[in-house]
Amino acid sequence: GEITDESGRKRTFTAKTKRDAAAKLSVLKSEIASGRLVAQRMTVNQLSETWVKKVHDAKALAPATRLNNKWAIGVIQTHIGSIQISKLSPDRIEALFEKLVLKGYGFQSLNKIRNMLSQMMAFAERRNYVLKNPVPLTHIPANATKTREKRAMSAEQAKKFLEGSQQHPIEVLFTTMLYLGLRPSEACALTWSSVDFENQTISVTRCIRKENGVNYLSDELKTRKARRSLSASPSLLNLLSAHQETQAEQRRLCGDLWPKEFSDVVFLSATGTLIDGSNLRRKLKKITAIIGLGNWCPNELRHTNITLMYEGGISAEQVADHAGHTTTRMVETVYRHKSSNINDAARRGLNNLGFE
Repeated sequence: GEITDESGRKRTFTAKTKRDAAAKLSVLKSEIASGRLVAQRMTVNQLSETWVKKVHDAKALAPATRLNNKWAIGVIQTHIGSIQISKLSPDRIEALFEKLVLKGYGFQSLNKIRNMLSQMMAFAERRNYVLKNPVPLTHIPANATKTREKRAMSAEQAKKFLEGSQQHPIEVLFTTMLYLGLRPSEACALTWSSVDFENQTISVTRCIRKENGVNYLSDELKTRKARRSLSASPSLLNLLSAHQETQAEQRRLCGDLWPKEFSDVVFLSATGTLIDGSNLRRKLKKITAIIGLGNWCPNELRHTNITLMYEGGISAEQVADHAGHTTTRMVETVYRHKSSNINDAARRGLNNLGFE
């Protein structure tokens, strides 16, 4: 038999009996009416472009979320973009996950990719492009590396860290992160014009982003409440003032070799460039190991700040505002950690660390 679909393409089929032919013809007519027959030739790339335009770009997303989604979509397009969505089975998707594990992708990254692909295929199912979204039937490989659960230092560990890092060139940056609970990308983008020594405040207005391996300053912060003004203790401001003098001397010695585009940035590398996240992690790991605290990452300084504030009796709403979160959910479920001596930390709060 033969039938013409809505794109004008002729579809032929064979059957052993008239009854079988009638049944096949009925199915084909149904698929043509729903648009599924034409959509069978749609590739993952074509679907992703349609979904991004009609769904993703219409959502009100935080800049960081939009960037992360863009990354995950790019991975999908690179590895399975040419595959027709009608042929995208759970086995084929899991084969992609296994391939990505071998390339070094961790559980968190795979989960993000899986989530994006599921949203695309759910859209395809709603539009009758496919009968069923296959992604919920898939599993991420058990051997995918899971991110270590974030921790928070106790008040005693935080004091030991502050004391032990004093001789390190990057000490002021880590102290600022611990005192203010800044995200690493926010701390490395602080500018001198945002430090108000007279009114004892520090404003968070920019962050560092990375694109194609190049760091740059961005006005697009992680959340709408990330743009905020924080009170700074006199001890922290004294540290920053001394750091400003040291930086001015470095700039004078380097002369024209010191990049002028970052002259207002508070924390820079030894050559006057923006500090890279990988270098920041490496330096903190080295310092904490030397002073006997083990292995810690920059984000855990933020976790420590938020935990000690929360355990010190400050309300979740105030802590969320301080941390630049739009709600208290992150404070209560993600960033709040139990320090090794909760009662002691709650009693003394942040005062012992200079949070006047």
